[in-house]
Amino acid sequence: MKTLRKKRPDAAQPRSDRPKQERNVSGAWQAGLWNDHHAALLGKIAAAMPQVEELATDLAAQLLGEPALPGRTIFRGLAGEATRLKVLRALLDGAGAGGRRRAIDAAVSDYAAARRKWRSLLHGLWYTHENGRTFLAAPSGDEAASFLVAREVKTTELEAELARLTALTEALLGLAHPGARIRTPARDGRGAARRQSEKGRAKRTAPKREAGKRRRRVPPKRAET
Repeated sequence: MKTLRKKRPDAAQPRSDRPKQERNVSGAWQAGLWNDHHAALLGKIAAAMPQVEELATDLAAQLLGEPALPGRTIFRGLAGEATRLKVLRALLDGAGAGGRRRAIDAAVSDYAAARRKWRSLLHGLWYTHENGRTFLAAPSGDEAASFLVAREVKTTELEAELARLTALTEALLGLAHPGARIRTPARDGRGAARRQSEKGRAKRTAPKREAGKRRRRVPPKRAET
């Protein structure tokens, strides 16, 4: 695919003569997301949402009181995201009272917010400046207008969204599968999951031998015929 490059009309002017703006957008641009670090974070966010969807489906089936397969089929058959959210909120009446109801209500609210954010990140129009900064605009019919109103997306925003999806996954897992064992792995400085060290076999002490003497190799015994 041919890369689209854009330049501001005042890009050829000396920087001192350019009009002062809150955000200097002069220079070369590329249509799309070409910042490798941002692209990696966006890929993790994109891959996390299907897991959230599966757990939301499991939770709906549990609240419906149906066996796993029929309940999941009913929820998946609902047309539109808004309808699914309405059904989840309506099913809260059957969740009882107390902490579980509050936890489900909070999870449904987080799920709705995560869906909106996920949709804006994946279906928005990305632009990358030559200095590596990335900008995002909502899809529109006028490409030039979307380019001018695009907002900057920084690394912290994508990292926070990935952390929110991770927390939502753990919350839905605890609600949809109460008997499941939830393990939160330790994380290093970059936020990647770090594997815990495993317990190895006990070490055996080697037999001692006298100094200056070599151990004689004992041939294995042959099986008697």
